[in-house]
Amino acid sequence: MLNYKEINKQAVKANLNALAHILQTASGLANEAQEAINKGEQNLAIGTLDSFDKTLEACLSLYSASITIHRLK
Repeated sequence: MLNYKEINKQAVKANLNALAHILQTASGLANEAQEAINKGEQNLAIGTLDSFDKTLEACLSLYSASITIHRLK
């Protein structure tokens, strides 16, 4: 049976793994947007970043949850 510290650690680990995955995906999209703007394709660049507001909210939520769980020790 898992104790509280182990559950806490697993929760933080899961959140940070999800955060890393989302940030890697976002980084790829930012690179695509950069390539598009460098080619003069502003609409494509902005369209590529269209969902970033939700992505950044998700990242902030995962970060906040990780910090909060960590501080519950």
